[in-house]
Amino acid sequence: MAHHLKLPNLIALISLLAMAACSPSDSAGQLTDLKDTSWTVVGVPKRVTATMSFGADGRVTGSSGCNRFFGTYETSGQKITIRNIGGTRKICPKVEMSVERELLESLAIVNRWQGTAEEIELSGPVNSTTVRLKRAK
Repeated sequence: MAHHLKLPNLIALISLLAMAACSPSDSAGQLTDLKDTSWTVVGVPKRVTATMSFGADGRVTGSSGCNRFFGTYETSGQKITIRNIGGTRKICPKVEMSVERELLESLAIVNRWQGTAEEIELSGPVNSTTVRLKRAK
């Protein structure tokens, strides 16, 4: 017995398949690409806002809690390299400066990333700081 899809069902099926093909995550919900994503750093004091964005052009930009930063990034699977980190140089209160120093030092040594569409972790060598990020709204 042949099964025939009615037109509305066929359109819905095609739409679902197209959305799945465009999604930067796999069937288990793991994020597979950082391009064109924006994040907020998790675990910093409430009065400090640190952010990161990964551009499609291989640039990473953000706020390190005090100053703006920029650099380049490359990914290959779950491997990541962030290079050429620079930024503005204004003086901020001690807490913000501490967050900035720790974040930028961590970004310079990260070599792996993993996560879902809502939260990712950037990690480096064993016993190094892990940078946790939550999808920006």
